[in-house]
Amino acid sequence: MAGLSGRSETNEGLDIWGRADPAGRREGPEHPRRELGSRRIHRVYPRLQHGRVSAEGGEPEELTALDRTRRELTHRFPVVLPSGEAVLFTLATGDTPTYDDASIAILSLASGEYRVLIEGGTGPRYSPTGHIVYTRSASLLAVPFDVTTLKVTGAPVTVLESVDSSPYGGESAFDVAPDGSLLYAVGGRLRGKNRVVWVDRDGSSEALLEDPGPYSYPRLSPDGTRLALGLDGAATAVGLFDLARGTLSRVAQGYHNVDPLWTPDGRRVSFRSNRDGPYNIYWQVVDGGGSAERLTTSDSVQRPRSWSPDGKVLAFDQLGTDTGWDLWTLSLDAARNPRPEPFLETEADERFAMFSPDGGWLAYQSNESGQYEIYVRSFPSPGSKRLVSAGGGTNPRWNPNGRELFDRRGEEVIAVAVAMGSDLELGRPRVLFERAGDYDVAPNGERFVMIEKGASTAPAQLILVRNWAEELMRLVPTEK
Repeated sequence: MAGLSGRSETNEGLDIWGRADPAGRREGPEHPRRELGSRRIHRVYPRLQHGRVSAEGGEPEELTALDRTRRELTHRFPVVLPSGEAVLFTLATGDTPTYDDASIAILSLASGEYRVLIEGGTGPRYSPTGHIVYTRSASLLAVPFDVTTLKVTGAPVTVLESVDSSPYGGESAFDVAPDGSLLYAVGGRLRGKNRVVWVDRDGSSEALLEDPGPYSYPRLSPDGTRLALGLDGAATAVGLFDLARGTLSRVAQGYHNVDPLWTPDGRRVSFRSNRDGPYNIYWQVVDGGGSAERLTTSDSVQRPRSWSPDGKVLAFDQLGTDTGWDLWTLSLDAARNPRPEPFLETEADERFAMFSPDGGWLAYQSNESGQYEIYVRSFPSPGSKRLVSAGGGTNPRWNPNGRELFDRRGEEVIAVAVAMGSDLELGRPRVLFERAGDYDVAPNGERFVMIEKGASTAPAQLILVRNWAEELMRLVPTEK
């Protein structure tokens, strides 16, 4: 099918595909899951709902829309029933903490209406024995299901333990074949929790948060006393960790609230959220209560990246219809009237704009050369660009002292010496250490806070169970 790109791994979910524009640029991930006659069912990003498109190509046709009155957050993992007349899928709301607490719903293609069948679970599959099989808390459950009336006819029963699944993204590593055979994975790779660690410039590390958890996007406050981070789940919250007291609190929750970013005065955290539709930018006071305030209103997906040192300008990424990711700025004038403006809009992807400590330069990553590299331009006038990285680079971060610029090259953390003045003098890139994971720089510039991806230490295995249909019928009898 024309206009589809390959596998994409994003914080919005795994195993999803991207719809491309006529030039072949991906707008956002989608994933075709099952055939439906001459149609394919897929999930559409960023609104996270279902659509179908003719196998011969053409525009997608919307099948479901999120019900905002019910605080619906996502419709995902669609599976077409053998009749071709209904679709099973996973539904989560802004009040769903993890996908173990999500719901299994069914959509009638004739009426266009959907309803919840099962509370608590994700990743439904239909078994030819007349069951819906799904996961919850690393267990495989089955419930009798009448494919004619589209109704559940019994209670869920746990039929297998230790099936790999993710409570944070909802993925379930199993499938049921048309002959009733079962294929599943064990090893807990999808359920791994992340560690938050301090990493010195030589690569040595120590735990910052004592226990692993669903952590992402670490961002240190300007004074280094608190850490903002994402708390992943079906609904993603912004958490605040107090380094001195060792306590973790939440400042933004319900729906997806991700990419936290401190304002320079440390009074607010800005973030992106889909609470009102597409991912736009909000901010919220961190002390004294209060609710989130919307800073931008756009149909485009946006990600906050960096505040100017005076707190008057926010640099952010915006996904354009024809230009991919671009760099934009949001100016807050004295009247508190935000004015978004494009800073750099080209055919390439430009992302991760980071203000220098003196506010006179913006570092960013671009794939204009065919791979991502780090560049620097002057601000507020873009001026000519300077290449910083060598052999690839992503995720730039400035040393708060202004004399160094860091970036990633695969798992390597790179440092480049910088001398600021009327022009910018750049040193030779040098490798500090190798370690995967998102990161931020401590106020003293001497160490980093990093997310260390967690995974089970047990070996991953795929297990095929032939003639599983007989065992399933024994464990969960269906009505005759």
